[in-house]
Amino acid sequence: PGGEGLRKSWLMYVNMGAGEAVSVDLSAVNFVDAGGLDLLLQMQREGIALTRASGFLRQMLGEPNGKANDSKKDRTPK
Repeated sequence: PGGEGLRKSWLMYVNMGAGEAVSVDLSAVNFVDAGGLDLLLQMQREGIALTRASGFLRQMLGEPNGKANDSKKDRTPK
């Protein structure tokens, strides 16, 4: 599954206005192109918890010191 599948799922979720806490496990992600990074950053801004990312991906996402955002705290889209 590529970024387009994630993008379609994300847009469907946003359009439904589900309001439920969502997290995306990035442990299997080993490459992100510019479009994929833009989508992940948009999701992050909307409150989606991006978990289990590699150190490199965490840096790309702008997380301080490359630390994972693996907290148990739920986030809901705004």
